[in-house]
Order: sequence, then structure tokens, then C-alpha cells
Amino acid sequence: MHVHSVNGQQMDNILIAGGTGLVGKALAAALYRSDNAVSYLTRSRKAAQNPAYHYWDPSEGILPREVLTDKDVIINLSGAGIADRRWTNRRKRILTRSRIISTRLLVSAVNENPKKPRLFINASAIGYYGDRPDEQISESSVKGSGFLSELCHDWENELVPLRIHHIPVAILRFGIIFSASGGSLPKLIKPIRFGINPVLAGGRQMVSWIHIRDAIAVIIDLIGKSLEPGVFNVVAPHPMTQSGLNRILLKVHRKRAISVGLSKPLLRFLLGDLSSVLTDDQHILAGNLTKQNFSFSFPEMEPALRDLLEKEN
Repeated sequence: MHVHSVNGQQMDNILIAGGTGLVGKALAAALYRSDNAVSYLTRSRKAAQNPAYHYWDPSEGILPREVLTDKDVIINLSGAGIADRRWTNRRKRILTRSRIISTRLLVSAVNENPKKPRLFINASAIGYYGDRPDEQISESSVKGSGFLSELCHDWENELVPLRIHHIPVAILRFGIIFSASGGSLPKLIKPIRFGINPVLAGGRQMVSWIHIRDAIAVIIDLIGKSLEPGVFNVVAPHPMTQSGLNRILLKVHRKRAISVGLSKPLLRFLLGDLSSVLTDDQHILAGNLTKQNFSFSFPEMEPALRDLLEKEN
């Protein structure tokens, strides 16, 4: 397997906001093995007793400016889980505020700080592009419509003030991240284990995905300067239809299953606007990663799922 190395000659001071999510935890584990000094922003006063953690509260505008004084790389992964629960109006406000307010505070603090980081990395999502059947989408494609699209667009816009100080920014539009320890994969597997193959909205919509190891490798390569900052679709080069994904899950689990069709209107009735996460058709190209010769550990879905699932079978 190829090794993604962090710039070893010179130790970087890295600050991570949103380190408790799926990506944050995996990134922390990867950086722990590197030569860098890593610290975290946390909203837990208890966690902040650890010297590597600094208390902040974006909703109150609390961010000790001294935390930023020596930081070379800032990584912002803040935001409540998109698919954790139904999108009520209240939940939409939480999803929006947890991204916009935290990013705004971080960006303004960076701009006020005399020493600027050499790189600012910010999460986003392929939800930016909305539902786009029969279209191949690159980083230069226009934004789509719908709640997720507006949220991602507004979130990314909070980074614009960094241009004033010419701070290099990398925006990572993550696809569906496959990980054995959380995210969407455990939820997708559940019905398969019970011998049910849920065919969602016909099953022909494209699922643009990435193995957690490759998602983390993108960040590591940005820190290590083997990727130039910019906008990235953080997806594997080979998306798969929803029914194709289930076929692979059944194969990996060596299961036979009864197919159960769940129509788009039914999913919308059951899940509300959240159903768009399951039914949006998004054939996303890994354009900038491919152009910059990023080396995927898992470009194909079946080996990726086998890697994640066979250990636990």
C-alpha cells in the first residue's frame, strides 16, 4: 500500500475544530502517528483540562485568540451530523448554525491574528451539487438546489474573507464516507443482515462514496504539500448505483435477500427532506484529486467494502 507522508522535515502545529466526528477521530489517529503537534478546539470544559484541547463556544463567540498564534494548519470539520435525525425546522437551524457560526468565528479570528496559517482546510459536502440525474459533476459545476445545497454554499462562502490575507484554502466536498466505525455504512448494512435488500427510489441513482482511509489521506497530503489547495470532490473515482452498492453488500455478507422497493414519495413521507440524502442522484467526478495524481487506496467499491466489513464478519 502507498504511504501518505506528512512533511517530515519541519514540524507543523495543527489545530482541528470538530475533532469528535467520524473524520475528526480518524484524522486525529492518523496525525497522532505523525511528527506534528496537534491541538483541538472543544466545547467540553472537561476535555479542555487536557493541554491539547482548548475550550471554545461559537454560539457565544468564545475563542481564545492565543490558541491561533502558532498554528501552521487549521482544519475545520465543525458541524452537527447531517444524517443523524429527521430534518425538522429546528434541526435545519442546528445543522446550519453549527457550521456557519463556528466557521465565521474561526475565520474572523484567523484574519485578526498577526501570524497567518499556511493552510486552512474546511469540510463541505457533495450535497452542494443537489440532485443531478444524467450529469457528471466536477468541482467547477454550479451549485444545485435544496436545503443541503444552500447549506454547503453558505458554509463555503464563510471562507471568502480569508482571501483578503491570501491564506490558501482547501475546501473538501466529501461524498458518502464509508467507515466501519460510524457514518452511513452501519445503517446501510442493518437491513442486509436481516435478509432485506431495500431498493431506494428505484435504485438507479448514483452513490458517490469514499473510503475513510482515502478521505483522511487527502487531508494528510494537503498538510504534507503533495496536494495543492483548492476545491476537491473527495470521492472515489468509481461511483456505483444504489442497487449496485446493495449487491456488493450482499456479496460481502454472503447473504440472500428479499428486495423491498421504497419509492421516493414513501421515503419523503417517512424521512421528510432528509430523504434527499438517499435519493439524490449524484455522479461526482474526483476531478482535482485525479488531476493532482492523488493515489487512492480504494478506487473501487467492492475492495473498499471488503476491507471495512470482512474484519467484522
